Amino acid sequence: MSSAAAAGSSPHRTHHHASSAQAESHAAATKHADTGAHQTRKSFKTNRRDKPRHSGKLHGWAKKGGAGAKTTWGRPGDEAKGFDVTAPGDPNWSPDGEEEEGYWEGAWSPSDASAVKFASSLDDLAKFKRAVKSAAEEYVTSNEWAEFERALREVDMAVYHQELPYILIKYSLDLKDEQRPRIATLLNQCYKSGFISHAHMGAGVRKLYNNLSDLSLDNPKARTLIREVVQYATAAGFLDANLASQLEQEHESLADTGKVSALKERIRKIIEEYFVSEEAEDAIKSLEELNAPYMKFEMVKQLVLMSLDRGNRQREAACYFFAVASGKFLHQIDMERGFTIVLERVDDLTLDVPNILKYLSIFVARAVVDEVLAPAFLVRVDLNANDAGSRVLQQASELLKQEQASDRLQYAWEDLEEEESGGEASSSQQ
Repeated sequence: MSSAAAAGSSPHRTHHHASSAQAESHAAATKHADTGAHQTRKSFKTNRRDKPRHSGKLHGWAKKGGAGAKTTWGRPGDEAKGFDVTAPGDPNWSPDGEEEEGYWEGAWSPSDASAVKFASSLDDLAKFKRAVKSAAEEYVTSNEWAEFERALREVDMAVYHQELPYILIKYSLDLKDEQRPRIATLLNQCYKSGFISHAHMGAGVRKLYNNLSDLSLDNPKARTLIREVVQYATAAGFLDANLASQLEQEHESLADTGKVSALKERIRKIIEEYFVSEEAEDAIKSLEELNAPYMKFEMVKQLVLMSLDRGNRQREAACYFFAVASGKFLHQIDMERGFTIVLERVDDLTLDVPNILKYLSIFVARAVVDEVLAPAFLVRVDLNANDAGSRVLQQASELLKQEQASDRLQYAWEDLEEEESGGEASSSQQ
């Protein structure tokens, strides 16, 4: 930022250091919002020029718009082809009349084409999962590879073959001890026949480890059983040994399922309290007192998932927390892993959150603008190119292409609140 801007002579918005005072200002600025589930018709949009920037410059943060200085990631989109969020003159340039109603109206709803593709991907993946599970059940009984191969070719969805290792190994957790080895053999046969690759196997195992704490709730032996399949796959040569070792080391701290479950419950309660108080610094302090750095990704995951069940104010509070905590409590690896787990679950979440495409795409795009996720996350995250999570990333990319996206995404949840409240008000009058 120039010295002129710092002195207040620039018409551009300025950034502020995140602090306790900023958290209090955030709570005050949104005090008219409903703190419960999203039922209110009262907007929490405020005078934007008086509202603190949630991504105020924290110590160690990358500088917005620098695009090449020592501490930058670059502008959002520099590392992902097709992103262009540069605004006239300054990345934080504010257009005249931004306080007017209808600011960037309708920008948060996916296009009809995006919505159709998203729904189609959900339907196709569900169909693929059903076909694979049915074929696996038949294989466990008959041990006939030819029948399983026929079923895969018949469903004709090679774009989802990356999901095969995850689907099959997860299915094996519910089998009897004498049946389970057949699934490992089946995976080996899938590899030999070209249905899955080293990359597919690695992605599937990573997804299993990412969801290990939840899988262990249903089957306390899940970690041991997954490890057995991993060891077999490594020995048979269709899983990279270095990746297997890395994943095992990362999850060594999660072996105590009882302790992990207790920590998850404490994290949930802290987040619930945060949604009421909106005191980010207090929430950070409470989470630090858990002394569980290996569970920080869980904090990210729960904050996003819990906000999805609530209202736009709570989603705004989640984004604000990430901006305040990033760099001093949460690190990039925690953010990426937490968001990756959520994206892996999109197809399961859509029944409970019908607007999941809209909400998660805003979350991801906002995280890039707030510099808590690097722009490259949108292209390097290890998801099936055609699954629902990837559709979310594509929609987030579209949001980041919008003119003045960096500025507008700062107020996405407030704009969405007015957009949705306006629609509810119109419906009630008819």
